[in-house]
Amino acid sequence: MQFSSSLDRFAGLLLGASLGLNPLLAAAAAPEPPPYAVSTARRPEVAPTAKKEAPPAPAKPIELPPLPEGVEELKFADFFKLPVGPRGLESTGRLQGLHGKRVRILGFMVKEDLTACNSCPVPPRKDGRRPLPSWMELTVPGRMMFAPQPAMVSHAHYGLADDLPPQTLFVTVPDKFGELVLFTPGPMLLTGVLSVGNKPEPDGRISVVRLTLDPPTAPAAQPSLSATPQPVNPTQ
Repeated sequence: MQFSSSLDRFAGLLLGASLGLNPLLAAAAAPEPPPYAVSTARRPEVAPTAKKEAPPAPAKPIELPPLPEGVEELKFADFFKLPVGPRGLESTGRLQGLHGKRVRILGFMVKEDLTACNSCPVPPRKDGRRPLPSWMELTVPGRMMFAPQPAMVSHAHYGLADDLPPQTLFVTVPDKFGELVLFTPGPMLLTGVLSVGNKPEPDGRISVVRLTLDPPTAPAAQPSLSATPQPVNPTQ
């Protein structure tokens, strides 16, 4: 009788554990979770990525004509020593050695914004002469600026607070003396006499490297179409 009652008591404990009456026994009897969770959610479809376009081919270097006799090739990289030292910008020995000589250089003309000239005030002149053109308040006649890359300045908006590179070349155009030098886009190849040294410019800038362009060559004389031919003497 005692043995059967003990079995009944043990069976009751097992039944109570299975029903959650004893948390310790229920936790021990609970099945172990799987080592990883299995997700039945469907992954979103990913659109196929487009093929990457090939990078553009590098631009071909500009083929320059042969150097004229007595002309040295000059590059903007020859202007100042790199890296810049504690004394600031220092001209290279090559640049100083070309002072007073004819050189050729490739670059871009700086575009000077003159759109505000129409509203520029023109003060009357005391000598009674005609007032100067308004564009002369913003740029220097007969001069252009030359840079290693395309650049633009706006005197009316920023004055001298521009972002011109330190290698800016100040070019004097002899056949445009007293006139506005019109902007020409694209790369340009200039030839002239080089001048090196600090010099104040009429617009308040300080130029370090300057170039005076060669005068334009006169076109070859062409025979006049209106000239009457001379009669030929058959006796001679």
